[in-house]
Amino acid sequence: MRVTLNDISEATGYEVSTVSKVLRCDKRCYASEETRKIIFDAATLLDYVPNHFVRSLRSRRSHTIGIVGAFAEGVRWLPECGHARTAFMYANEEGATANPRGSTLPKMTGYRAAMEERGIFDEGLLLPCGPSPADARESVLARADLFKDVTAVLAANDRIAIEAMSGMAMLGLRVPEDCSVIGFDNVEFAEATHPRLTSFDPRGEEAGATAARMVLDLIDGKEVETVTIQPELTERESAGPCRKS
Repeated sequence: MRVTLNDISEATGYEVSTVSKVLRCDKRCYASEETRKIIFDAATLLDYVPNHFVRSLRSRRSHTIGIVGAFAEGVRWLPECGHARTAFMYANEEGATANPRGSTLPKMTGYRAAMEERGIFDEGLLLPCGPSPADARESVLARADLFKDVTAVLAANDRIAIEAMSGMAMLGLRVPEDCSVIGFDNVEFAEATHPRLTSFDPRGEEAGATAARMVLDLIDGKEVETVTIQPELTERESAGPCRKS
C-alpha cells in the first residue's frame, strides 16, 4: 500500500497541511528547519513518493526516487568491533514512555537492522529518556545494573551521548574501557568532552542539496535514481573495540 500524507502526519505529529507544504517546498510554509528535517526524515523512512512523481514515473521502468537512510551501515561498526551488547538511547518530547518518532525513527530502524543482522538485537536495550537536560544522565543512573553489562551506547544525538558519559562516570564506569559511546550530529562540543566524543556526521548539507537537485530533475522531466547518503563516523576517543570478555 502506498504511503500517504496522512501516514507521515501520524508518524510525526504534524498537521497534514504542514506536511504537504514542507514536502512541496511551499514558499508560504514557515516551518522551522527542525520541523522540516523531521518531516523529510519520516518521508524517507516510510518510502513516501508524491502523487505527481508517481504519475511521472509510471511510464518509466526501473528508477526510484529519494534519499535512503544509511544509518544501519554505520552502526555495523559496533558489532564488527566485538560489541554484542549495544544500547540505543533516544529522547522524546512527549517523555520517556512515548513511542519514537520524527528524526529518531530512521536511526532506531537502522540500529535495529544492524543488530538483527548479527542476531544480537535485544528489545531491552532500547533505552528511552525524557527530553530535558540531564534526563539521559539520570536514565543511565536509574539503570545501573543494566550498564554493568552494556559494552556500547549508540545515542540518537550528541547531547544524549555526552549526558550518558556523565552518568557512566558517576557509576564508576570508564569510557571507552568499560563502555564505548557514539553520538550523532558531530556537534562542536564533541571535541570538548573527555574523552572526546566519537560521533556520526549526518552530512545534512549534502543530503539537502542532493534532494533539491533530484526534485529539479523531476520537474525537468529527467529520470532520477535512488541516492544513498552515508553518515560518516568521526572517530575520536570515546569508542573502540570491545574490551569485555
